[in-house]
Amino acid sequence: MEPVIHLVVLLFGFIFGFIIYELTRYRIGGVIAIPIMVIYTMDNPLTLPIFVFSIIVCLMAVYIINENTLLYGRRLLYLNLGISIITTSLIFFYTDSLLNMNFTALTVGSIFPGIIAYNISRESFDLEKSVVTIVMTLANFLIVLLFAIALTLIVGWTP
Repeated sequence: MEPVIHLVVLLFGFIFGFIIYELTRYRIGGVIAIPIMVIYTMDNPLTLPIFVFSIIVCLMAVYIINENTLLYGRRLLYLNLGISIITTSLIFFYTDSLLNMNFTALTVGSIFPGIIAYNISRESFDLEKSVVTIVMTLANFLIVLLFAIALTLIVGWTP
């Protein structure tokens, strides 16, 4: 994608996430993490399942660790980021060697699944809140993705 399209998608996702947060007080994955994941997905669709898997691993690992310790605030964020960096980077490097694709530039993006998992875990106090948070995060991702697709079609960019 063109850098201008990246910028417009990032701004749209940021503004959309901010408005939804102001109206509902749900973080919906974060105002920066979701648009950047959309940009990575548009550039290479194989990154989406890697990111989703990493988010699930982060949520499960933090849940297991929280059963035995008291984690909150920055420590919870750092734990999510650490697990995300390790999980996502290992998958990127494995996929890179297996499929001969260049994912090494995406290692910076390995923190975004951790940020999304952190935001989900901060809002998931019970089953109902968890479901609402996950559905709203998915809806946020899909809306920003559809905006990015529509924008690329209007501009005429092709992968």
